[in-house]
Amino acid sequence: MKHVEVIAPAALLLASVGLASAQSFPNRPITLIDPYAAGGGTDLTARILGEHLSATLGQPVVIENVTGGGSLVGYAAK
Repeated sequence: MKHVEVIAPAALLLASVGLASAQSFPNRPITLIDPYAAGGGTDLTARILGEHLSATLGQPVVIENVTGGGSLVGYAAK
């Protein structure tokens, strides 16, 4: 009888493994924050990187320039 008590839960666990599926990642647009003003070198780099990420991941990538406070505002943005 002890074998049935161990085997039944193990069989149920193995049967349910096929039902679980992971969500596709990423499943929403990606925001890339640039802490410097638009038009500079970091903006150009961020836009090139954003295009590559968008093509690779299949999700839109939004570049957001958040300036101010000597770039501290952009670094603190979430």
